[in-house]
Amino acid sequence: MIFSSLLSSLRSPSIANGFSRTLAQKSPLGIGLVPTPSTALSRVFAPVASPLTLQTRSITYGNTFQPSTLKKKRRYGFLKRLRTYGGRMILKRRMVKGRWKLTH
Repeated sequence: MIFSSLLSSLRSPSIANGFSRTLAQKSPLGIGLVPTPSTALSRVFAPVASPLTLQTRSITYGNTFQPSTLKKKRRYGFLKRLRTYGGRMILKRRMVKGRWKLTH
């Protein structure tokens, strides 16, 4: 009884053994699905795009950071931190934690 239910689950029309019903046919033994010769060949001889038709990129990446000490000091410096309430809280937290450098 258990064996018959196992066989019926293998014969189900849904996906069995990794092949769908549309891409496969029943095996001669009646258990599971086997790929048809046409689908097996289409997987082996799939069309490959020509190198001439591939899209090429002309944009270079990685040069977006251009450091400026003046801008860094104005944005994250000690005086900037002192001017705002949030900045003073940052300085306080870093002092309590014992940071060697409080700001840039």
